[in-house]
Amino acid sequence: VTLTIDAGTTIKAAKTDASGNATALVFEQGAMIMAEGTKDRPITFTTQETVSSANLRGLWGGIVICGFAPISGGGTREVEGLTGIPYGGSQAADNSGTLRYVRIWHGGADINPAVADPNENSGNEINGLTLAGVGSGTTVEYVEVAYNLDDGFEMFGGTVNLKWCSSIFNGDDAFDTDQGYQGKMQFIFALVDRDGHHATEMDSKTGGDLDSQPRSFPQVYGGTFIKSNHTIDDNDGLMKLVDATGGRFANLVLLGQAGSGVQNFDCGSELRTSTDQTDENIPDFLYFSPNNYIFTQTPEGNLNAFNSEASAAWSPFPTANEVNPQLQLVKDSWNTEFDLNQIDPRPAYNSPLLSNFEAVPSDSFFTDVDYTGAFAADDLWLDGWSYLSENGYLPENSVQPSGGTTLPANITGDRTLYSGTTYYMTTQVFVKEPATLTIEAGVTIRAFRTDTLGRVPTLIVERNAKIEAVGTASSPITFTNVLPAANLPARGTWGGLIILGNAIITNQAEDDIEGITEGLGRYGGNDDNDNSGTLKYVRVWYGGADIEQSSSNEGSGNEINGITFGGVGNGTTVEHVEVAYNLDDGFEFFGGSVSGKWLSALFVGDDAFDTDQGYRGRLQYIFALVDENGNHAAEMDSKLTNQRRSFPVVYGATFIKSNHSSAQTDGLVQIREGGGGEFYNMILTGYAGSGLENNICNTETRTSTSPAPSGTEHLYWDAASNTINVKTAVGGFTNQFDISGDCQWENGGDQASDSTDPDIQLLPNVWNSISNLYQMDPRAISGGNLFSNVAVPPNDGFFDSDVNFKGAFGTDLWLDQWSYLSEFGYLPSGEVLPTSSTTLSGEITSDTTLYSGTTYYMTGQVFVKNSATLTIEAGTTIKSYRQDAAGKAPTLVIEQNAKIMAEGTASAPITFTSVLPESVLPARGTWGGLIILGNAVITGGGTDFIEGLDAGEGVYGGSDDSDDSGTLKYVRVWYGGADIGFDPTNPENSGNEINGITFGGVGSGTTLEHCEVAFNKDDGFEFFGGSVNGKWLSALFVDDDAFDTDEGYIGKLQFIFALVDQDGDHAAEMDSKDDNLRRSFPTVYGATFIKSGHTSGYDNGLIQIREGGGGDFYNMVLSGKAGSGLQNTDCFSETRTSLNRPDDVNHLYWDPNNIISVVSADDSIATPFDIDGTCGWTDDNQASSSVSPDIQLIPDQWTSASDIFQLDPRAIAGGNLFTGASTPPSDGFFDSSAVYKGAFGSGLWLDQWSYLSVYGMLPSGDVLPTSSTSLSGEITADRTLYSGTTYYMTGQVFVKNSATLTIEAGTTIKSYRQDAAGKAPTLVIEQNSMIMAEGTASAPITFTSVLPESVLPARGTWGGLIILGNAPITNSAGLTDSIEGLAANEGIYGGSTSNDNSGSLKYVRVWYGGADIGFDPSNPENSGNEINGITFG
Repeated sequence: VTLTIDAGTTIKAAKTDASGNATALVFEQGAMIMAEGTKDRPITFTTQETVSSANLRGLWGGIVICGFAPISGGGTREVEGLTGIPYGGSQAADNSGTLRYVRIWHGGADINPAVADPNENSGNEINGLTLAGVGSGTTVEYVEVAYNLDDGFEMFGGTVNLKWCSSIFNGDDAFDTDQGYQGKMQFIFALVDRDGHHATEMDSKTGGDLDSQPRSFPQVYGGTFIKSNHTIDDNDGLMKLVDATGGRFANLVLLGQAGSGVQNFDCGSELRTSTDQTDENIPDFLYFSPNNYIFTQTPEGNLNAFNSEASAAWSPFPTANEVNPQLQLVKDSWNTEFDLNQIDPRPAYNSPLLSNFEAVPSDSFFTDVDYTGAFAADDLWLDGWSYLSENGYLPENSVQPSGGTTLPANITGDRTLYSGTTYYMTTQVFVKEPATLTIEAGVTIRAFRTDTLGRVPTLIVERNAKIEAVGTASSPITFTNVLPAANLPARGTWGGLIILGNAIITNQAEDDIEGITEGLGRYGGNDDNDNSGTLKYVRVWYGGADIEQSSSNEGSGNEINGITFGGVGNGTTVEHVEVAYNLDDGFEFFGGSVSGKWLSALFVGDDAFDTDQGYRGRLQYIFALVDENGNHAAEMDSKLTNQRRSFPVVYGATFIKSNHSSAQTDGLVQIREGGGGEFYNMILTGYAGSGLENNICNTETRTSTSPAPSGTEHLYWDAASNTINVKTAVGGFTNQFDISGDCQWENGGDQASDSTDPDIQLLPNVWNSISNLYQMDPRAISGGNLFSNVAVPPNDGFFDSDVNFKGAFGTDLWLDQWSYLSEFGYLPSGEVLPTSSTTLSGEITSDTTLYSGTTYYMTGQVFVKNSATLTIEAGTTIKSYRQDAAGKAPTLVIEQNAKIMAEGTASAPITFTSVLPESVLPARGTWGGLIILGNAVITGGGTDFIEGLDAGEGVYGGSDDSDDSGTLKYVRVWYGGADIGFDPTNPENSGNEINGITFGGVGSGTTLEHCEVAFNKDDGFEFFGGSVNGKWLSALFVDDDAFDTDEGYIGKLQFIFALVDQDGDHAAEMDSKDDNLRRSFPTVYGATFIKSGHTSGYDNGLIQIREGGGGDFYNMVLSGKAGSGLQNTDCFSETRTSLNRPDDVNHLYWDPNNIISVVSADDSIATPFDIDGTCGWTDDNQASSSVSPDIQLIPDQWTSASDIFQLDPRAIAGGNLFTGASTPPSDGFFDSSAVYKGAFGSGLWLDQWSYLSVYGMLPSGDVLPTSSTSLSGEITADRTLYSGTTYYMTGQVFVKNSATLTIEAGTTIKSYRQDAAGKAPTLVIEQNSMIMAEGTASAPITFTSVLPESVLPARGTWGGLIILGNAPITNSAGLTDSIEGLAANEGIYGGSTSNDNSGSLKYVRVWYGGADIGFDPSNPENSGNEINGITFG
């Protein structure tokens, strides 16, 4: 029996069965497990129990695999705790299956407490993975055991090999071998916390016999073993080699706190040596390489590499490198996961592990290495799938600090960080007086969570030092962490940025900045004009870790702010700066006078803006978005009687607070402790206890009566220009002010502010975190309330006085391009600017025209009502927001008896798309879609309501199959499919993601031609009943089905194309729903359906016809990777045949000339048909042709749009698609001249207007290779390319020995980007062949791309020209080499003929080349073999 577990599967186990025995998965001898996960989709075994810091281990059993491989003493044994489950035998190469990318977490419960062994804890706690007598035919790679109560991996005899295995935080030993285990291990990692025991315990004796055979002989090359600073037995070794085990141990790293590195005792007759022995002596020796690294310390801090008892005499005594191995990051002191913070077990750039290593045995298992340990410097193989990775303890693999990119602890002289380079902070970095740190635009600085001493990496710019960090909107400077994107967003993952100056602080004193060792962070002085440098377009994300961490989970109270300004003067420039996801405050100003403009604080864990200690700067255009984890948008203190008083002056702020699960009491702005200041054009909205909270007051005057008092001893809130529109909770009451009893205002209780809706362009009514924010636009609605009663800022050289709006935003979305909100798709593109004339929302009740050349914006659902016609001119674009304030996805709904007349052209299509910037596209689900509702017949007759709209909206269906809902021609619907009726309690969806275009009961009077849906979250085209016909329809990269028919749809379809990527389902799903009512019966002539590969098995059909669906299907081409071509399930009484078409509409006919050429995910031939038991076909032979479809270009390997560099779905001239095609009927709809299979003959009807054309994936429509103009493969005889003819390179072309390729003047050779195998077409003139390409000035010879002019110029669109000769290279006559990029034995060049002649190039142009000639699909960027324009070798 074989148990196959697909990638991405999770198995959750109960702790025990009804008898109290631990649940376990046991594979008996002869059984197999095939568990093949991937890095992105690992297989996980875990518990059903609730996991917490106090409940981590022993929550289920584990996995036991029993094989027939030899064990010590021979014969068989029974697995501990189980009765009648034997293991062992004589088959060393026994195969029990495959474990790859498998995680086994939280196990180790007692598998059978009734059978107790007092020597093994409670008796029979099971290991995470028990391999008992398992043979070397079994594959165990990328397997992890975490938090097991007993051992992680235990091998009882056998010969199974382990590679890339991780054992972390287990309760006993990480790796345990016994009973004659003779397998090999490479790249093994053990992380042993205070509850664990050894990294390895390796035994051999059986029944007290220290020389029992076979002796255990593990061969371990490449291990990293790390131990925390608390152990259950301080005398134990990190590695325990006992009971006469043999083995080879090399390239090991032992680090941490233990009684010793290696403990060796209870030995037999085996030789113990630090000199390797020959294989003939296996297994009777124990070899421990002197090149291993041991840096283990006793609790007292003493280094102790070896603990060898008298019985363990060595010859010679073992040695090791007892120096710090310089791993990238392992804290010196840690106890458990919860104070580990972060780890990177790879060697640092200066590690001795990179230069001192031992060659591995030369066999088929071991991989050659050039380092010691389990990890290369550039391969953190735990990334993406390990417990450590999933829980945010590991940096991503691309994080690889070098000497030039690691920032030092002290920068004492001027230094520049250069654009295009990523730098790393591995510890606290101090810019010392008088140094200037210059950071160029586009630089990224990534910080670790901690250093080895537990300090948090932070950049500190000291007094009299400077930072000059000047980014741009398109090239901002980013401070962030080293975590992979899968662990983000996250707060507190590094420190932050601290700038210290000489400006005045409260009492004109100096002070120490919080969180830094006393004396290292002094700030304050007497120079309010002090200049600490410039911050422009700087982003500080995911910071706020405790800079001086304690052992408490809460920290020491010194979580650092995103950016701290300590006594910074107004000579410093701070503009376009953002803090996002900081654990503490966003911006904190301790005194000083620095001013700031265009500041954004998002989703911080405390206050967005915090001022204190006499801060007297000016602020304009400041924005705070506070989620349920945050506190105030602004907290402004002054420290009561201490002088000077804090006095910020603010003009223009937008402060927004999310809803919480409970009513709020704190103010959105809190001013306290005698804080003063002046506040104008403030917008406070959302959910809070109040808008302005004022408490703990002093002698300052408090007033909202205009004008403000003079001086700086007052608090002025401009009632006329400020808006407070906050509620205590969803559905709660409005509370503008919360004034404590000690804070009486000059105008009594009347601190009134405008409470009207602030008319922000888009702000969801209900949200609590970024996970359900989806989209926002904080700008003022054109003509709205924010443009009235505006306070004019002073013209003082800092404030922009030409302001006509309240808040931080008018029409300028200054967050565009560089903000977190923009980068991750929460903001519209900056040029999106709805006005009253371009905004679409609500009802259209009369004829309306949308004009060419204008971009319109759907900000809400739009309903074209009865009798109204919406006309959309060619070239019009309609951009939609993701949702409206109520959470509904903007969608255009054409109701019954209304019409849409949308007639574009190929050169001026009509486009429905998203407001998002190109930088975050393509993306699915970014708006709703297009719904057309008619009066045609649907199953059951009568009417129904379309899915997703509110009750009473979206009626469709009737009795008029010729109903006319208008025209769609050259219409593109991109990036839609958002949940039209969003349910905030279900972030995934409410089940109502809308289709790209939905036709509900639409009649045949409607015209549907040249329409496309691309990147829709749900189906592309969905037809609910009706009879509308469609031609030239394209559905690309949708998340469900490309075409979906249901509820009695009886329309005709011709020339339909579906490109289904790894996220999609069927190219067509065709249902009917009822046997007794109108049956769905589409008639299809000419479809090309192509499916990509998947990362795991995909067993669905490329077409699924089910639930009694009928129809006629001719000239179909199904190609790609799928479980089957046609899947037919859940049938009713319809006849199903592919031989004799019945003359009724109660049948399903599949023409036997249709082509089904699909393969399964592993590239094996897939079954053409998958017919379930309810669907017997009358002929029992569902016939199709299985010949190659002969499509011009479809990549063999692709999974998504990102790795389709080019395709051409047309038929190859003279190919199989022109053979055996059915002639469509001449009925007024079908084009009867299209006698070919598929959606394309020689015409590329997608040209100009399709997504594929716009983004350069298609050749130009006039490109048409024929047998005489196609160039590919070998040219072995003289050939001439003639003037006036365009030729096409569809693959690599090799002009072979002695052949001459002559190209006449004026000839053009156009090349595709790649061939089906992914190789870039390139012309290669081999040695002893010639090219004679002699153009003229007026008739040059041109090598160029097949792409249309609209996407040119562009680089890398094909390969290039390579000419190879026999002339000497490298100053050594006769020496040859292979040219880069070609396969082995292709592209030989070099020799001894200096006057060698490879031909002539005159007036030759080589344009747009340089594609990767040997494309590597595992590396979409390139394989390092981008070809030169012309290469002379």
